[in-house]
Amino acid sequence: MVDLPVLKSLGKTVIARQCGSEVRDTELAQIFWQAHGSEYPNYEQDRQTPPADCSSEYNVFGLDRYHPTFANKLHTTRMAEMYADSIISGPPSQTLGIRPYFQTGPIFDVRDFSFKVPRRQAPVIVHAPSNMRFKRSDIILDCLQQLRDDGVHFHLKVLRNMPHEVIRAELAEADILIDQLSCGCGTLAYEGMASGCVVLGGHKDAASPLPRNRPVTHISVSTIKETVRQVIQDLPLRIRLAASAREYINDGYGSPASVAEYMLQSIERAGKNDCDLYPVLFTANADAIAHEPCPEYLREMTRLIFLNHGTHESTDVTRLVAAGLVSPTENTEVPRWDNNSLQEEGPWVLTGKKATYGRTV
Repeated sequence: MVDLPVLKSLGKTVIARQCGSEVRDTELAQIFWQAHGSEYPNYEQDRQTPPADCSSEYNVFGLDRYHPTFANKLHTTRMAEMYADSIISGPPSQTLGIRPYFQTGPIFDVRDFSFKVPRRQAPVIVHAPSNMRFKRSDIILDCLQQLRDDGVHFHLKVLRNMPHEVIRAELAEADILIDQLSCGCGTLAYEGMASGCVVLGGHKDAASPLPRNRPVTHISVSTIKETVRQVIQDLPLRIRLAASAREYINDGYGSPASVAEYMLQSIERAGKNDCDLYPVLFTANADAIAHEPCPEYLREMTRLIFLNHGTHESTDVTRLVAAGLVSPTENTEVPRWDNNSLQEEGPWVLTGKKATYGRTV
């Protein structure tokens, strides 16, 4: 992120797109995911990683961008909030955010995918985890074994460490894609929809509302077995879900041109304080991450971002200062958002009332 101040000093326009574990804080992710009925799978692993010395900005520069130390994630988040003209992210990832931002779907080219609905009585199920821990593959595979033991007929393909063209070919021949139990859904879910699969995942509109109305069938630890059983045994349901998924993809969600235009529009909208999402998780739960010290330069950046972009009317800036997360400033100095223009989608998710990201090209 060291190039951002240089780019801004040269008068360049900057859009920051931030995803996943480069910005997702362990403690806050656990709070967010539990509020939306899921468990953050990397919680214990991240907590057991020895924290790095982040007493200065130069210590942070030497870390891998995915290192779970709090200051490392905060550095990535605050640098974008300080210098970018607009920020693209999503609530399950942007746990440390304090500045309003935008959300699009993953970017992929639908022309790379063949749409086919095989209509098998005994469907082919694909599970293709990039990270088995994060996707909660152990629970998914155990559920499928239970269904097999119950006499439910299907064919399972678990695809790991394969070239993307192989994944594309397998999706085109599959009936069902089980993406993940973790909060939200990513690029693979969209690729499955483009290929004619019924897609199951840990998706709730309230947890990650944009683009709206994604036809991903939600599964949780408590519902996965019966939901998978239903889509296996109900062929007409499978056909309807697959058709609606491809229709959604054909409308342009995720197309490079659509996402590019939306990102360009976000620059103008950000200047008018007309953003998609308004983060409150960090400001409401600061004590949960106070176990790791916050470097002074990040406290000062947080103060400046508050002054430049405001915050929710309920934010107790004095408490954040006491927690060592913001340089000293007064509550009355920080501008407040117009809450009349915001609506609550679900726990910790506030959207602008006009936030309806969809097809623009």
